[in-house]
Amino acid sequence: MLDFAPSISAVRRVAQQKGLRLIRESDGDQQTTQLTEASVQHTLGAVVSEVGALDRAELYLKVGRKVARIDV
Repeated sequence: MLDFAPSISAVRRVAQQKGLRLIRESDGDQQTTQLTEASVQHTLGAVVSEVGALDRAELYLKVGRKVARIDV
C-alpha cells in the first residue's frame, strides 16, 4: 500500500469517484486508463498486465491528486 493511500477503503472510494488511474508514458505519448473499484481487488501486477502496459513504458499510478511511479 502506498503511503498516500491510508487504506484499501480509501482507494475504493477514490475509484468510485473515478480518481484511480494507471498512466503509461512511451515515446512522448501518454495513455491513461481509469481503474475501477474491482481493480482494487487485484494485485498491481495483474492490473498492469491486464491493461497491457508492460512494453518498455514508464508507468504511474494516480490516486486522486497524488502520483507514484511504478517500477516493473
